[in-house]
Amino acid sequence: MRAANRNALKPCVAQLYADERLVTRQLVDNLLKYKRLEGVDAALRKLVDNLFPAARRGGSSTTCSRRRTFPRSSSGGRRIDHPASHAAGLPARVKVEVLADRGHMVQMEAAGAVNRLLASFIG
Repeated sequence: MRAANRNALKPCVAQLYADERLVTRQLVDNLLKYKRLEGVDAALRKLVDNLFPAARRGGSSTTCSRRRTFPRSSSGGRRIDHPASHAAGLPARVKVEVLADRGHMVQMEAAGAVNRLLASFIG
């Protein structure tokens, strides 16, 4: 949230992707442009204050100076931030689809698969 330049933002964004090569200069520049729109900074601060209360006390939840260690998938060994094991014990009516070797930004890393799943759910 506090990142104001490419060098500060890129490592934070890279943590959201399994394939960091997708975090291009253009993507980071577009995110910086978005962050500069009127009202975006206030909205981001409100989100951080409500979702990560430690940040208000000077905690490190809004920094990315060191890489987080994500759980590893058993197949590809790539880092993911929402392991499939989190879906264990959900009610049977909840459909779970696991897209291996994808990060938090699965909608960008596997857009075709996500769109197909959404279309089948909606249709």
